Amino acid sequence: MIFERMQQPALPGRARSSAVCCRGLPAAVLVLFAGAAFCAPAPVQDAQERAAAVLRRTFSPAREAYRADILVLVRRNGRDQEDRVRVRVLPPEGFSREVLDAQGRVRLRAVSDGKVEWVHDLSRKTAYQGAPEDADCKLLDPDEELGLLERNHALNWTASESVAGRRTDVLELRAREDSRLIRKLWVDEAGRVLRRESYGEDGSISSSMRVESLVSLPVGERKFDLSVPAGLRVRARDWRPDFMDLEEAAAASGRKPVLPVWLPSGFVFESVDLVPYKKASILHLRFTDGLDALSLFEYPRGARLRLGLSGQGRVRSLRVGRGRGRLAVVPEGKILVWSAGGNRYVLIGPCSVEAMRRIASSLQGNDRDAIKPQDGVREAAR
Repeated sequence: MIFERMQQPALPGRARSSAVCCRGLPAAVLVLFAGAAFCAPAPVQDAQERAAAVLRRTFSPAREAYRADILVLVRRNGRDQEDRVRVRVLPPEGFSREVLDAQGRVRLRAVSDGKVEWVHDLSRKTAYQGAPEDADCKLLDPDEELGLLERNHALNWTASESVAGRRTDVLELRAREDSRLIRKLWVDEAGRVLRRESYGEDGSISSSMRVESLVSLPVGERKFDLSVPAGLRVRARDWRPDFMDLEEAAAASGRKPVLPVWLPSGFVFESVDLVPYKKASILHLRFTDGLDALSLFEYPRGARLRLGLSGQGRVRSLRVGRGRGRLAVVPEGKILVWSAGGNRYVLIGPCSVEAMRRIASSLQGNDRDAIKPQDGVREAAR
């Protein structure tokens, strides 16, 4: 999804699954920086066409080997929290991403040469080995994603500004439904999102990302170390993210995916993935409006999905249908966990608390009295 491409400025043009938090990786790298505009506003029609052309650049695969330092600001429980991320990219498939603690020490590292991917969770003293996601194996192609985004959002080019010493085009994305500002993006000539601001329903900045420095990767750093640091236990992950339709997922898992009856305006079903768990499967359903992504995990109550909620500050109780769920705010947006009809569910997305609650309540087995028939879920056009 375009949202997924945007939320990984260090990996331009390569979509990363929104399921990464399931593996302990923070998916977001979002920011705050004020550059000086040096172009006069363009006519409306020209600005819209220019914005669409700039947005298409974000689909281009990385051609330059580079290193970047990124500042992430996320608002959690009424307070701004800061993360710093250090990235190296070696085209066509190699990358290293390190999340630093307050003292500048690495607490989480993901590294891949395109054939194998390692995630080193130093806080849990565990290294996870698996296959990297094939970003080209998607049910929606780039033109379909962009078409979906333009149906739901108005694009506008506003100015040229400098970020990390590089010229960028500044784009505004507004909801067509109410003209509310959703996101601002600063995109460089290579298609990298060097700065991003996301806005809440009240118009305030809910999260932001800024690339503070970006330089060509020195020759001496163009070989990534895939060895496991001493003291870490190794766990194999025999799962490679896939993109199935509903029928394929049902046949492969023996379980029929449960779809929400209601989704926020513009969202459609995109694909399903299967996460192996002992003799069962965890279903990962993806939804998109072309800009943002929603992930819904469905699994038997006996299965476990490590979410790390204990490290995300205050977890609040939220009514879901006739029961209760747990809600936490994380860099990816929000996580809602609840049980219904013998299953457990996890919903991850950037929506408002009320929208998250309504999606959850609309699932089969929950209270759907308030759901209108015309709100039913739709599949993206193939």
